[in-house]
Amino acid sequence: MKIFKYKSKQEFIKNRNLLNLISNSKFLLKIKNFRIKKLEESQILTFSFLALIFGGMFLFKLPFSTKNGISWIDALFTSTSAVCVTGLSTIDVGSTFTIFGQTILMILIQFGGLGLMTFVGVLLWSVKQNLSLSSRSTIEYSFLQRTPDFSLRDFLAFIIKFTFVIEGVGFIGFLIYFEEKISFHKIFSAMFHSISAFCNAGFSLYPDSLIRYSDSISVNIITSFLIIMGGIGFFVVFEIFDSIKTTIFRKKKRYYSLFSIHVKIVLISSFLLIIIGTFSLYEKEDISFLEAIFQSITTRTAGFNTVDLSTFSHESLMVMMLLMFIGGSPGSTAGGIKTTTFTVLFLIIFMIKNEFEGISIFKRKIPKGIVYQSLVIFMLYIFASFIGMLTLSAIHENEPLISIMFETVSALGTVGLSVGLTTKLIFSSKVVVIFLMFLGRLGVVTLFYTFIKSKNTQFEYAEEKILIG
Repeated sequence: MKIFKYKSKQEFIKNRNLLNLISNSKFLLKIKNFRIKKLEESQILTFSFLALIFGGMFLFKLPFSTKNGISWIDALFTSTSAVCVTGLSTIDVGSTFTIFGQTILMILIQFGGLGLMTFVGVLLWSVKQNLSLSSRSTIEYSFLQRTPDFSLRDFLAFIIKFTFVIEGVGFIGFLIYFEEKISFHKIFSAMFHSISAFCNAGFSLYPDSLIRYSDSISVNIITSFLIIMGGIGFFVVFEIFDSIKTTIFRKKKRYYSLFSIHVKIVLISSFLLIIIGTFSLYEKEDISFLEAIFQSITTRTAGFNTVDLSTFSHESLMVMMLLMFIGGSPGSTAGGIKTTTFTVLFLIIFMIKNEFEGISIFKRKIPKGIVYQSLVIFMLYIFASFIGMLTLSAIHENEPLISIMFETVSALGTVGLSVGLTTKLIFSSKVVVIFLMFLGRLGVVTLFYTFIKSKNTQFEYAEEKILIG
């Protein structure tokens, strides 16, 4: 044992304080590392969205962002709606914001639309770097249910390239077919609406959304194209491009299906929902077929409208609420429970044929874990919708129930359509809608796991049957 001797009491005290400082530093470092490790991916995503929302709110409050000022709650509402790519607005963004404010709004929409997918890509790529070679292959194979040729880095690069190519096509199209004369305002408007449509945000610089272009086939087609490309899912588009490139250009022989089950479900369900929505609206309302198909497409999550929704019947509004509730596809800029979740829920009905052993589609069995996840997502969305409707009903007692239901589903599905309630919201109801938009964009399951930690039990309980039905 080594014994230290000090020449004086002062030297002893000095060394003791130094040792205490080092010891405390190590302790604080351990606490810091512990907190970082405990901050899970869902929490990082949640806090990132919150930081972007509040950052946008402060930027909107700057004197040169608006023409005549804006309240804090309206700034927060608009920022949340932009980051969550919803499109609901308590103000007219075209007349309220300056060019600077509109630019901030456009940037928030772009970050909000792509932020989630970029986060997922970066997260998976960073996780992959710490894995063994066999584990990397497993992740890459399971990510899109494809061969190990899939690269997460290529996928992330594809997201960025695809976004700017499609938005560029939309920008050129709007620049040609918008009615204004060539000017800075027209160029900015074309860029703004292209980003808003692709990100399925539904924000418009026009006070009547796109009603002025209800008869323009070109504007309707361009907007619908952007909405579909943004709402169909980056996974789906990447796989389609990859299949075309591999099969046609590289002429490689394939030993597996051209598309995965995920892609097939997304394409078929999206097509059927558009058709059902189109004919339902066209049959019930006094609108053209072009207006019906556009409204069917945009109702799924985009939020643009070329007709006055306040004139629609309750039956049409109910159909639109169903479309908003389902939303777009996973891995996209869209909201809702997603088309794949709805498909799994629909297939559960037919489980009675095999005594509830499982569900299958396209000669493939869906894992039970996916079935359970779909049920959880559905129940959480139903619960959130009910709480939202109940709260808004208590605040706005004199408003029609159908308007409150429509507003709730629109906010939770990050759609942005309204039948007039948005402009009547007061402080408390604005807070409720803000929470619904945030919950819908982040995902009810993600927010659930942010605050509730999962427990891995090493044992199983005994089974016991109960009576149901």
